Amino acid sequence: MEIYIYMKYTDDEEKVKKVVDFIRRDCCSIYVSMENRRSFYELEKVKKSMTKEDAVVIESLSSLGMNEAEIASQLEWFIQRQRMLAVGSCVPTYEFGMSQPTNMAALSVLKQMIISNNNNVVELPNYRRSNSGRSRIAFPDNWDELYEKWEKKEISSKEFLNQSRLKKGTFYNLLTEYKKQADSKNELIKTYDMRRKW
Repeated sequence: MEIYIYMKYTDDEEKVKKVVDFIRRDCCSIYVSMENRRSFYELEKVKKSMTKEDAVVIESLSSLGMNEAEIASQLEWFIQRQRMLAVGSCVPTYEFGMSQPTNMAALSVLKQMIISNNNNVVELPNYRRSNSGRSRIAFPDNWDELYEKWEKKEISSKEFLNQSRLKKGTFYNLLTEYKKQADSKNELIKTYDMRRKW
């Protein structure tokens, strides 16, 4: 069994570590994958790489989609293909071990609750700072691609600003946050001493 950790940069890595440490007895490899809140490219790569014996660990259901319909669709994918998913905020998905029937039953119940429109099942993150009236700015969808080009000096800061449509102050605030999150990701990778499969 291999474990795929899939996180958003805003997720609490301690919650994810707790789940991984709980289920990792039968594990041979752990792979870490992170991306910004609005992207799901890494999730698709994880889904293509995993087998029926593998498990994906996420912090909360909000890591699967931007709304309840997307989350229900992702849960359906895991159920239909019998792929195991451990959700840190939903203990029944992993507390009895990562056996497929138990995990599939828990995922099915979660999906049914979402479809039944139970608003207490999925807590979509609230990205408001407690000390500010403004909403937190999310990374633009093309941030990862632009950052990589900018870091390799293929584009200038001005081009980065133009292509991302950010103001200068917002750009530098997001840049600081992104670097901090990258350090957090590297720390998580060091913890489990694994590399990505792809």
